[in-house]
Amino acid sequence: MNHPFPYDNLKFRKAFLELEQLSALNDYKKICAVYSLLKNTLNQVDYEYMIWQEWKEGFARFIENEIRKSLGLDTNVQELREPFSRVSFYNSGIKHIESILNHADDNLTLHDLFVHLISEALT
Repeated sequence: MNHPFPYDNLKFRKAFLELEQLSALNDYKKICAVYSLLKNTLNQVDYEYMIWQEWKEGFARFIENEIRKSLGLDTNVQELREPFSRVSFYNSGIKHIESILNHADDNLTLHDLFVHLISEALT
């Protein structure tokens, strides 16, 4: 699904690049702050599209990478860098999901993960 997302928006680009740095530092509070900034920067449809792509494709890549790790293969994740496209959300989705899992307790279910990700998008 192609959506006319504002990938060239300067505030989006700066915030999205910051996610890469914060993911490397595993700084969950600051990651959440950047998502809050993105929510306030983007219109509702664009933000929901971004979160939807992160969940749909990011989660698929996350599962793919878990399988790859179990087989001793390299993971499929790239650095967040320009030019951005919807594929960038697949990679930010993996990192967003990993940050939630690193922050959450060990009993987090798939349903809990989805609710957590979506509740961040809606609050």
